[in-house]
Amino acid sequence: MQSFLKEVAAENRRKRTIDDTSPMTDDEIDIAFKYATFCLGLADDIYAKCMAPAGSLSEDDLQDIESTVRDFSKAWRAGNFPSTPKFHTIEKHLVRDYLRRFRGLKEYEESFMERSHQIFSNYESKSRCETSYFKKAILHNKWDRRDEHPKVKKALKTYELKRKKRSDDDPRTEKAKRRRKAKKEETIEKRSLLKIECNNDLEDE
Repeated sequence: MQSFLKEVAAENRRKRTIDDTSPMTDDEIDIAFKYATFCLGLADDIYAKCMAPAGSLSEDDLQDIESTVRDFSKAWRAGNFPSTPKFHTIEKHLVRDYLRRFRGLKEYEESFMERSHQIFSNYESKSRCETSYFKKAILHNKWDRRDEHPKVKKALKTYELKRKKRSDDDPRTEKAKRRRKAKKEETIEKRSLLKIECNNDLEDE
């Protein structure tokens, strides 16, 4: 993507802000991608730490996450990325309003609910242009029946069982722990180097 954007003709590139008269240069594209890479790494780290079981995060864990959020916010603003509602929620409310209250958000994971919302949206789009109230009722009844269907209940149960942790003496657990530890050390090393580069850029500015 980075090399692809550089191939775009200068006159067709977007401006940094509305008031800018000159398009983004190759160096600015490199800087933007560097900050984006750094922010995505921090966001992944924040998500992984927040997905701890409710009540399991200690005060040290919260301070660690809070420090990561500060680094994330600083890099996000330095990269001149838009301050969206989700960014505001992470910066101002994640630790103070959610993590300090629940001490972990694993039980509030929403991937399965998001899938359900997508299915519901399909029914909604089908019924939106339907003029017959009878046919609309049929579509919405189908949605209601999905929750009570034995196959749906079985899928929900299977999903919950798969999420449960294996026993500590399971060899797959030990192997996964070693793999995660090695990956974490590698990620920390890369992130430290990238953080130094970003901080140097901020000091130069």
